[in-house]
Order: sequence, then structure tokens, then C-alpha cells
Amino acid sequence: MVIASCTSICDRNHDSLCEIVNGYAHSVLIPDLCVFVLDRCSVKTETELQSLLTVSGIRYVILKSPWSDSVFAAGRPRDYAVDQVLNVLMPETDVFMFLDGDCIPSTTLFQEHMRVQSKFPEHACVVNGRRVDTSGELDPRQAAGMFDDKYDVVVTGPQQLYTDTMIPCCFGCNVSLNRPALANARALNRMVLGDVDRCFASAFDGRWGGEDPFLAASLYRTGAVIINLNTSSYVLH
Repeated sequence: MVIASCTSICDRNHDSLCEIVNGYAHSVLIPDLCVFVLDRCSVKTETELQSLLTVSGIRYVILKSPWSDSVFAAGRPRDYAVDQVLNVLMPETDVFMFLDGDCIPSTTLFQEHMRVQSKFPEHACVVNGRRVDTSGELDPRQAAGMFDDKYDVVVTGPQQLYTDTMIPCCFGCNVSLNRPALANARALNRMVLGDVDRCFASAFDGRWGGEDPFLAASLYRTGAVIINLNTSSYVLH
């Protein structure tokens, strides 16, 4: 299976760029293509990222987002990356991996996502990993039992999409979709919202958060498998 990672970078991520790139470069399994979308970045951030990636040894592409507004939209640059990968950069991609720009992948993160995704080559599948905060704060989903030390956790019913206190099973800090899941999300958003080629619903553009839990909940209702990885892999936030 062919995997492309998509990460949106903004100026707030500048001081962490070295750690982020090193995280990709030292992964057990490096994505076939690492796409970094500069979301309205300064020349300083762009130059620094280019310098680090040049010596990283990974296969990468840097894209400049086409927007000049100040709207916060986490899903928009991800969808831009998907569009470029499918239409130009690597059309044969089977799995899309999305990471937040302020997160560093653990060495086994990509490998673990692909381990699960390889079991579902033709069935829509969403894989999600936990987030480890440098402040020591526990991922709320882990405290809620949505992750297990030994086993992957499969969402088997609608009640598991959110806890009683409305903690969602899926955060977008690291999430992967295979081609069937991506196609389902795009078709659903087109039908409900009139979105064109949007995996992450446009209804969340201009708002902080919500696009990733909505994605998982929507795809679950189209028959997709939602799986949270065991705790051996994560992103450092």
C-alpha cells in the first residue's frame, strides 16, 4: 500500500520544525510522500522548513496554500494537499495520513497506521492514534478507555463515538483514511453541504475543532471501520 502524509505548517510551528522533520526522518516506516502545506506562512518559516527537509532524506513536497485570509480552518489545507496528491503528485496513493503541524510522530506511528490499514484494502477505514502532551496532560480519550495498552480499540457502536461527557473517539492530531473512506467522506460532504472535493467539512472553516470528530462519526454511519491504535504509537504535542 502507498501512503502519503499531509501536514499543515503555520508560523506558530516555526520553533518546532527541527523536531517535526526529525520525527519523520527517524520513523521506522517513512511515508512514500510527505506533503507539507504552508498555511499562510512567513518567508522565515518556509526557508527553515525547506532547509531541514533538504537534508532529511525523506521524499517531500512543500505546497503553498492559496488563501490569503485570516480564517482558522484546520481541514482546508489538508483537503488541498489531498487534491494535489490525487491529481498531480502521487495518484496511486492508497492511504492518507494527516498530522497536526505542532505534533511530532513517534518512530512507529506510520508503521502502525499502515499495519491496520493493510487489513482493509477495499473497505472504508479510519485509523486514529493518541496524543502525548509534553505538559504531562493525559489524552482525554485514553482516560476514557478509548485506547488500550495491548490492543487496538474498534468502535462497534454509535455510543462509542463520544463519551457521556462528549469526548470524541477521534482527534485529528494523527488520523489516516484509506481511499474508500476518503471517497465516502467526499461524497457525503458533497451531498449534505455542497462541498466539492472536501474530506473535512467546510462547515468547520472559521471554527476551532470539530471537523475530525464529525468526520469519524459521519464515516461510521456510512459503514466505515473506526479503529484507535494501541498505545505503542502516538504523536508528541
